[in-house]
This record gives sequence, structure tokens and C-alpha cells, in this order.
Amino acid sequence: MVGSLFGPLGNDGIKTLFMETTPPGWSLPAFLPQTPLFGHNPFRDEDELQSGSGGLGRPVGCYDVAVLPPDDTDGARRYGTDNAGIGPVQRLLFATVGLAAGNAALLVFLLYGALRMRAALVNAHMGEPYLVLPQAWGMFLMYGMFSVAGWILVGVPIALAFPARLLSHVAWPVRLLIGATLGPLAVLLIFVVLFVIQGRLSAFSLAHTESLWPFSVVISTISFLVYAALLRRCLSRSEQ
Repeated sequence: MVGSLFGPLGNDGIKTLFMETTPPGWSLPAFLPQTPLFGHNPFRDEDELQSGSGGLGRPVGCYDVAVLPPDDTDGARRYGTDNAGIGPVQRLLFATVGLAAGNAALLVFLLYGALRMRAALVNAHMGEPYLVLPQAWGMFLMYGMFSVAGWILVGVPIALAFPARLLSHVAWPVRLLIGATLGPLAVLLIFVVLFVIQGRLSAFSLAHTESLWPFSVVISTISFLVYAALLRRCLSRSEQ
């Protein structure tokens, strides 16, 4: 640093300059070298580089901003928390979008089955085909209420408790397994809560609930996949 600023003056010129410009009684600054800085032999440096001898200095404090260490999992920069700036409100919003996607998939599935049944009844000239679609809509409303209750009991705690970075970096087979597990767990908790509210926990039973389990798997799987995809997309944007 001193050599780059006062190179033409030499050591004696630098000392004379400081002695003339500093007030009386001040001592010579400690950073001024006692040995010559200039006039070194470039061929000696080249010989030392080729032979490996000599010290190769590394500048200290050459960064103005601290460099963030890489993450241990994906090499991305750390941002201080496992949620990487995704707040609880945003995670709840992503979970709501996932729930809506799961319910939309359920509605499409029910309407598809109802249309096939209606076409079969029309071709067979039997039954009441005009009631099939209203019945499918009524089933969707019932399952939709169960899905919202399950989202409150299971989806919201998972969205708030588990770090966003952890859920977004889970492999897709594990996401499928987690999503397929959350639906039946939510149905089970719903019936437990209902029996507790009614004061009949000793008479707890899951009879006549066979149709709820596959639909709960469909809703929870799609909801969790959409939720994890939104988290992954948000994290990838924040790390760019």
C-alpha cells in the first residue's frame, strides 16, 4: 500500500515527508518499514516462484462485504434461517393454494365419474341421469368441508412448524409418500375431534367411512406437491 502511493520517493523520501507534515513531538508511524521496500530484484522473485521457496503473501481484508458460506446440502448461500425469508403468512398462502389445487382435482375426478355414469344411464334408458351431476356436486361439498377441517388440523401446523428449505428439498418420492399420509391422518383426527366434542370417545368407530380415505389421499397428495413446488420456486428465486 505504501509502495503503491509513494513509490517514486523511496524510503528516505517517505520518512522526510512524514517528518515535515506531522506536528512536533509526534513519532514516526509504526507502519513505515525499516528495510527497503523498493528496488527488489524481480529475477529473485521469479526464482523463488519456480523453486517454491519464499513466502507468497496473501492480502488480508480484501473483501468489503462478508462472503456468505455455501450451504451444506445444495451449495446455495445461507440466508440466516431455514425459511430463507418465507414468512408464516406466505407459507399459509402457499398451503391454501395447495388445498385449492387438491379440491379442484377432486372436483374434476367427481365430475368425470358423474358424466360417465350419466352417459351409461342415458344409454341404458334407466334411472335418473339428471340427478347424477347434482349428487356429484353434493359429494364434493361434503368432501370439501372435510378437506378444510383436515387442512386446519394437519396442513396449517405442518406449514408453520417445518422449515421451508427442508420441505422444498425433499425428493419427489418422499413428497408423494408424505402427501399420501397426511390425508388419512387428517380424516382420523377429524373423527377423533368429532367424537370428543360429542363426548362419545369410548364409542369411537370408523365404520362406513370407506369412501373418505381414497379421496383424502388424492386431496392431500396434490395439495402437498403444490405446496412444496411453490416453496421450491420461491427459494430458488431468493437464492439467485
